[in-house]
Amino acid sequence: MKLKLELTENIIDKTTKIYEFYVDEKPLSEILTEFYREEKSILENWANVFNNPNNIDWELIIKKQFLLEKISDSEIEKTFPKTFSKDEIQKGINRIKEYLNDENVIIYGCRECGDFECGGYQTKITENNKNFIWTFENEEINKSLILEFDKKEYLKIFEKT
Repeated sequence: MKLKLELTENIIDKTTKIYEFYVDEKPLSEILTEFYREEKSILENWANVFNNPNNIDWELIIKKQFLLEKISDSEIEKTFPKTFSKDEIQKGINRIKEYLNDENVIIYGCRECGDFECGGYQTKITENNKNFIWTFENEEINKSLILEFDKKEYLKIFEKT
């Protein structure tokens, strides 16, 4: 399967552009809307996690999650405003580390605030010698959706972001 991440027209708000993953030229949001048997597009309530241009450091953490790379406390600390106290930062670091310990990665999160605690659509990312593998689970119908991407191509996509 071929994966792309590109800036595209927002199907909900046509005046803005959003980042969207494409799998074999089909928007991932469409694939997931069908897989989870949603009546409306998942983009009605959720946004791709790469759509937060205001926090480059947070985007780096997301990118590292997709690449299954270790994320340090100092990288997490950079995501907080400089006005935060040491105590606020440490609480935030602990909260984010708890999220990062989950084997699932949020791929579409809250449109309003972007906070991972609001939920969203998530995937388990694994890798082998040749591929990165995204596994989505639909517990309502007891099915999995497995998307496999060539490792070299996958790494190129995330080098660009």
